[in-house]
Amino acid sequence: MTTASPSAPRALVHHSFANLNEVTFTHLHWDVEIDFARQQLRGSAEYAFELSSPASSAADPVVVLDTHHLAVERVLVDGKAVPFELQKPHGVFGSALVVPITRDASKVAVEYATTAASSGLQWLPAELTAEKTHPFLFTQCQAIHARSIVPAPDTPGCKFTYSARVTVPAWCTALLSAIAAGEPEPADAADKRVLRFKQDVPIPSYLLAIAAGRVASAELSPRCRVWAEPSVVARAAYEFAQTEAFLQHAEQITGQAYVWGRYDLVCLPPSFPYGGMENPCLTFVTPTLLAGDRSLADVVAHEIAHSWTGNLVTNRTWSDFWLNEGWTRWLECKIVARIHADPRAYDLKATIGLRALSEAIANFGAEHPYTHLVPDAEGVDPDEIFSSVPYEKGFNFLHYLTTLVGGHDTFEAFARAYIRAFRFRTVTSAEFRAFFERYFTETVDRRDAIQQVDWERWYHAPGMPPVPAGFDTSLAKQAVSLGEQLVASVDPATWAAAVAPETLAKWSATLWILLLDTLLVRQSQSRRQEVGAGAASASASFSPGHLDAIDAFCGHHLTATQNAELRFRWYTLSLRAKDTRLLAGIRVFLKEQGRMKYVRPLFRDLCAAIGAGATVAVFEESKVLYHPIAAKMIQRDIDAALAQPSA
Repeated sequence: MTTASPSAPRALVHHSFANLNEVTFTHLHWDVEIDFARQQLRGSAEYAFELSSPASSAADPVVVLDTHHLAVERVLVDGKAVPFELQKPHGVFGSALVVPITRDASKVAVEYATTAASSGLQWLPAELTAEKTHPFLFTQCQAIHARSIVPAPDTPGCKFTYSARVTVPAWCTALLSAIAAGEPEPADAADKRVLRFKQDVPIPSYLLAIAAGRVASAELSPRCRVWAEPSVVARAAYEFAQTEAFLQHAEQITGQAYVWGRYDLVCLPPSFPYGGMENPCLTFVTPTLLAGDRSLADVVAHEIAHSWTGNLVTNRTWSDFWLNEGWTRWLECKIVARIHADPRAYDLKATIGLRALSEAIANFGAEHPYTHLVPDAEGVDPDEIFSSVPYEKGFNFLHYLTTLVGGHDTFEAFARAYIRAFRFRTVTSAEFRAFFERYFTETVDRRDAIQQVDWERWYHAPGMPPVPAGFDTSLAKQAVSLGEQLVASVDPATWAAAVAPETLAKWSATLWILLLDTLLVRQSQSRRQEVGAGAASASASFSPGHLDAIDAFCGHHLTATQNAELRFRWYTLSLRAKDTRLLAGIRVFLKEQGRMKYVRPLFRDLCAAIGAGATVAVFEESKVLYHPIAAKMIQRDIDAALAQPSA
């Protein structure tokens, strides 16, 4: 290893040290070996690049890449070893890797290995897999964890194509966010093999992905396949059987073909921290979606939507994240409405999303700057800001714009034009506004209507959307009405007047979710009243007897269900009522899966219900399952609770 003389610290711009103002990265060739015994990726990353005109005339041009907890061994420029500098590491953003180059250089290669602290990797021992016979690896690069698995220009503002050569044990199948190229090849060692991949559509670094382990697959359609551990693959194939239909509806809505070639899914082990991750060609999904009735498969519709909104049209910075997730929620709701052949399904999903938005804003605080649609994220760990706000507030903004410009048909035509204009590119919130105003002035004349949009309030005001949405409630009415009755009375006879018990047996999971969301909203309102006015609303406080009566009226579905969405909500309701009788079941749930949507709020509620000290013990018995990102955020929540005087 040859190091260069120290240089001035590189500026952090949009969470990255990479010098994108001087260098355009065009292609990555990633040659890496997966070593399960050492829990390490080892290999090289070679970038093709072009210097911008000002940089090419600079006296001492450089290439700068992001790294975090990587052991950099050697750097080559156009095949020749050169000195390099790893600057002083930042606790969140890592170290700038500064490489001096010549003005006519075109490639830089970094030989490196990951370390135990590489946060984008989760190495699962065999006992934490379904089969319990072989270890498993998966990556999670969003938002800024790609730099912990490969030196990279780690910002969504930089998109590049990539190819990969991956060496794995002979028993292992590796899957990447790319198309497999050719058949497996023998490696130098007899107990290993080599797999090759190619991604010809430019992507940002956060969409680099690997899943590796002993997996099997089932074909869903000529371009769709589901992968999972062998004992899980049949259940996953059943659950996600609608994948091709979701894809076709998305193509029709956007007016543009799916450009990524294949759409495969891999159902990961339970520690995966998200519902899904939209890696191109290979969506990651959580096994918590395996409800047995396809009731939670809408997550796949969301990840498919990202193939256009997020992956094809990408937010340039993490402050613009709503352009990724708000648009994707919009397209997801459109897909689901077509799948159900009922436009009201759009409104039903939107109504459920409002509860998630309200909860996220309550967690931050109604005036918190992280509840802005376009928050000032510079210098802040994006994991700290992550919430439902960009998803649901972003979606509500797009719905508001829909109502202003003349309805769904008019706005869908705009969406098609927007995706065409920015496909393969990145976009900012300011550019979105400019395109919207130009389209509805020059292409479709709605100039008078769009004058009503208060862009400053929508983009930069905290709290709930400045203009409440008016969604159709006809599908939601039954569940909401029953929820209001369950809050207002403890008499099951009045509840039966709202919805007969035999009707409940026919309810979809969506209506059960909406029912529990209604109870949670009323409970949250009661808690805010208690804090703000000193008097709680008794009808929304839910005594243990009241909760038992609700469960009995529901045919004990709420305590017997294996649907993860319903379990999460029922456990939340119980903990917030200070009813700890379900604590054993909650502990089991926390050890079954590591999805942050569930585990992080439940640990926060445990801190309030049983105390932060007792919650530490629950976390200690569960955290071995959790991804480093999830464990980090839960630990921060518990530390914050321990710091409270009442702890």
